[in-house]
Amino acid sequence: MAVEINLPVTTFYKAIKAGNELRKEMKVIIEESSAKLLENLDFSKVDVLTQLIIEHDEDGKYMTEVEIVYKVFGFIIGSYDTTATTITLTMKYLEQKPEFFNEIMEEQNEISRQMMPRKELCWDDIQKMRKTWSFVNEVLRNTPVVQVSSEKP
Repeated sequence: MAVEINLPVTTFYKAIKAGNELRKEMKVIIEESSAKLLENLDFSKVDVLTQLIIEHDEDGKYMTEVEIVYKVFGFIIGSYDTTATTITLTMKYLEQKPEFFNEIMEEQNEISRQMMPRKELCWDDIQKMRKTWSFVNEVLRNTPVVQVSSEKP
């Protein structure tokens, strides 16, 4: 049996408070985005938030702000965990396979040399990372980040 101790000095209290503040901020962003959509119904550039705002079910019902907030936070948390896990697993396997580490470092150094004097990567630079992408894909093939169950409840 667990008892929630909601005292200001506890981590639980601070987490609840922070969550409430994040939800308030997200609602403001949704309201602003919705207002902009009403002013200009140009859907040439649709981001995830816009898609969630304009999406409706077969009955024409739109998601509530609360539903959109929870979906956005789900995306953020899900993408953080999978990205962090992928990076961690990639580092682990690179440490175990020094021959791949050396090849990938050579590839990255060559891309770095070619992009000078620019400091930011562009899409063309990323496209050149064939060994890196192959290695990460192999890591993900061997150790899936997201576990899926095919059992029906």
